[in-house]
Parts: sequence; structure tokens; C-alpha cells
Amino acid sequence: MPEKVSKKRKTKVENEEKKETYSKRLRKRMMKTKEEDTLEDTPFHGSNHGNGDNDKIDPIDQPLDINDRIGSHGDKETVDKALPQFKCEPKLHGYTPLAYRSQNLVHFLQQYTSGQKRTVKLKQSLSSTVVNMISDLQLCRNASPFDRRVTTMEWHPTNPNILAVGSKGGDIMLWDTANVNNDKMIQGIGAGGIMNAIKFWPSDNNFILSAAVDGTVRLNDVDGRNSRVLADTMNPHDFWYCSVDVNDKRKMVVAGDNVGNTQLMTYEGKQIFNCRLHKQKVTHAEFSPREEWLLCTSSTDQTVQFWDVRMMKDRKSSLYILKHDKGINCAYFSGTDGCRLLTTDQGNQVRVYRAPDWVLERKISHPHRFFQHITPIKVNKFNRRGDTLASGMGVHILLWTRKEKLLKDRSLSCQP
Repeated sequence: MPEKVSKKRKTKVENEEKKETYSKRLRKRMMKTKEEDTLEDTPFHGSNHGNGDNDKIDPIDQPLDINDRIGSHGDKETVDKALPQFKCEPKLHGYTPLAYRSQNLVHFLQQYTSGQKRTVKLKQSLSSTVVNMISDLQLCRNASPFDRRVTTMEWHPTNPNILAVGSKGGDIMLWDTANVNNDKMIQGIGAGGIMNAIKFWPSDNNFILSAAVDGTVRLNDVDGRNSRVLADTMNPHDFWYCSVDVNDKRKMVVAGDNVGNTQLMTYEGKQIFNCRLHKQKVTHAEFSPREEWLLCTSSTDQTVQFWDVRMMKDRKSSLYILKHDKGINCAYFSGTDGCRLLTTDQGNQVRVYRAPDWVLERKISHPHRFFQHITPIKVNKFNRRGDTLASGMGVHILLWTRKEKLLKDRSLSCQP
């Protein structure tokens, strides 16, 4: 029995000596690591591993548990502070490609087509391009052909130099912005003949479709020969037309009046549909350039409504309603793809909605101070090429173009 006890004590003493020896060896190795300038000769570098006879790994290189690290003498904090701190993160000098640093629209489009979708930066690049272009516009021409204020205007669908302008007196001017000698005028009836909306006739651009306060939807011949009436309220004192548009694919004309009625008719003037879709004046009616069956109407009842002309029955058949805080002056589809809708109201907002759910994408503050003797905000349009802007200001028509184009035109006019 005493022999067994002595053996246990001897084993315990030997284990303590081994721990002490191991702890001393660990401290020596840590001191050596601090003194060395490089890591080539340290066991952590692993330069001797995997070299034939040296495959045997020294116990120092083995992972240490917490007891081994502390040893029989010393404490954990002391050992942790003494251990070398290795930083394995490489010092790299970053380089950002030009396409990522650039604000150029072409670079963003290149990234977008290659699958690198940077939507926020792309939108910023698109908007900055448009803002810069508009900021560069300068007044190049003006005209005052009417004795009453400008009420509506429309650019020619194919010729970017032809502008049709309507007045409060019922006059329509066909203005050739490139040649003053080609201007044409259709005389109106004067007081009570306000032109509320005009459109070029699709099949023959020498005809202009108009909706007027005289209670008619008329197809006007700019040469003054073959004008004809497509619709007439027969009571212009109480009922008149405020909006008009034409759909060439469906050979259809739409017109809205001052009490909320919306009327669809053929090119010959035959009525297809007539119903009071709004509670108040239909200020704007427009077919979508993307889907020929989609019709949008706006009203002073503070709503914009979408309709499928194939299924129009009554007010409950609207596809979608956009509610506003004030009466609405207009609701234009974007001319590029028809996936945006811009509305202006009689308060202080310009809104942009996005298809297909027509969610509100942006609000722009634009105080209007609307009342009946001021033309609503919608007499301001770019031509089909997008390089010329026409504005109506009282009895004046203003034409804006880019500075570089203006200088080029002036240099060409000065040549013999």
C-alpha cells in the first residue's frame, strides 16, 4: 500500500515538472519571437513542415489548450499579453475602375447591360443629364400672332419644326420655326371660341383636330377648305368641350366636356360611347402610346382615371383611380415608352406616376395660384426630337433651344 502511494506521488511530481518545463520552454520561445526581426525561423512559419525527415512536428507547434498556455506558474492575462500578435491582413492599394467612378450616362448603361445594376446611380445620371440639358436652353425666337392669350399647343408628330398653337379667341396658328414664310393661320370666332385642346390628324397632318368652348369638336383644314364638325353640343352656353385626342390604331376620337361627360366617336363623327365618367370638367383625355386600348382622363373632381376602351360601360368600369388634393389640369403619358404619367394640379404639385401599378414616384412643388383667367400649367412642350421647347406666356409664344444649336443656326444664317 505505501508503495502505491509513493508511485502516485512520484507520477504527480513528474507531471508537475513536465508542466513547469513546458511553461519555461513556451516563455523562452515567446521571448525569442520578440527578438527576431523576421518570421522565417519561427515554428509558426512552417518552413520545416512537409520536408521528408522533418515531418515530425515539435510539441511547441501543436495547438495549446488554456491550461497549457497558463502553465503551472503565471496567469492567463500575463501569457496573453506576452503572446505575439500577428496581423495577416495584406496592405492592398485599392483601385476603382473608371466606369465606377464616372458619372457619365454611357458608363452606367454599359454596366447595366452587363448585369451590374446600379439603379440609384443610373437614375441620378439620367436626371442630371436632363437637368443640364434644360439649364443650357436659351430663348431663340418669339412670336405674338394673337390678340388673346395662348391656351394650347401641339408639336407636329413627324416634323420637329412645326408647331400648332391655339388661342383664347379660337385662332389656330401653324408655326414653322425653321422658316417664317411658311406660317399659316386659321381665324377663330373671337370671344367665346377658346381653343381648349388641339391635335394633329394622324392620316393627314394638314388637318388639326380641336375642342373648343363654342361646343364643337372640329377637324380644321389649315388651307381653309375642307373643315368639318365631328361633334356639337348644340348649346355652347351650358356645354362645351375641354379635351380631345385621337387613336389612329383604333380609328377613334375621344372628347371630354365641362360637366364630366366622355365621348368616343369614329373618324366620321359617329358616336360609339357617351357617359358621365367624372363628376366635374374633363380637363384632359389621352390615349396611351404603349397600349392602344388604354385611355386616361383627368378632371377637376381631383381624380385621374384609367379606362379600357374595349370594356367601357359606366363610371364603375374604370381600371384605376389616382386621387389628388386639388383639381387636375392634365395627365400626360411619357412620349418615350408610355410607362410614366405626369399630372399637374391647380394647387402646387406636379406628380409623376410609374406603370404598371401607377405608383407615385415623385412629387415636385410648383405653386400655381390658379384661377380662371390664367392658362393652366400645360402649355409647355418639347418637340419630338427633344431639342426645342415651346412655351406660352400671355399672348406670346416663346421658343427655347440649346446654346450650341443656337450658335450653329446663327453662323449658318450669317453665311452668304
